[in-house]
Amino acid sequence: MQYMFLTVIVLVPVALAIDHLITRYRYSAKSRTVLVLLWLLSFLAALGFIRYSFPGIEPAYMYFFALALSLPVFAGLALAAVTYLRGRLLSGFDQEIGRLNRELERCHSALALVQQREALTGARRRALEGRHREKLAEQRVLQRLLDDWQQAGGVARLRAVKVQEWRDDLAGLDRVALREKRTAVQAELAHLEAEGTATDRQDQLRAQLKVVDLALLEPDVGRPNEELAELEKTAAELAAQRKDTEAELERVRQELEEGQTRRSEFLSRQITLG
Repeated sequence: MQYMFLTVIVLVPVALAIDHLITRYRYSAKSRTVLVLLWLLSFLAALGFIRYSFPGIEPAYMYFFALALSLPVFAGLALAAVTYLRGRLLSGFDQEIGRLNRELERCHSALALVQQREALTGARRRALEGRHREKLAEQRVLQRLLDDWQQAGGVARLRAVKVQEWRDDLAGLDRVALREKRTAVQAELAHLEAEGTATDRQDQLRAQLKVVDLALLEPDVGRPNEELAELEKTAAELAAQRKDTEAELERVRQELEEGQTRRSEFLSRQITLG
């Protein structure tokens, strides 16, 4: 009973291996030669083992047991051989799939980089728009206060001329000179406020300070338009780049799926071993 059980344990895997070798592969003359050589090697090895283990055994039994023992050895060697030959046939598929996987990873990295740059550009644009709105609001407040001063007191024409003179004096000055001018006007205003006299002159200096502040704001108000235009140009370029990268990613993904399908179809058919 035990011998029968052991025989079944050995014969079932051997039978499955032989069935796999027969049904899954077709053999060329070269591959058949390899299998014949493997069977001869298995048989000679089994025959040598039987002779060594049982020196007085009759020839008929010796060949019978050597044949029986050679079957599992041959099945193992043959499976190893056809697996190797099949691997060689699959190497073309595997190399192409490996290349496409690397290309797919490169596309994912490129897309992530473009999306990151898009996010940074969007954040910069929103921050710049926020600062621009603040500067515009400050400019409007200063201009409104200056206009109120010009219209007050019934001397609007004279004050308008004065404002234009201040603006002409400030024209062409850089930010450093404008700040120095503001400091000088502010110092004079502080001196008059400390004395508590010349209120008309104090109002005039306050108006002149607003003109200086407007001149200081002018570059900040104008520059964001240029920067925003540059950021919008960059955003458009990144959007086009992202679209191209997504298209390339989709192409590579489709080629990868087709390559994997071809590999699966190749494995599903009976394979001819060269």
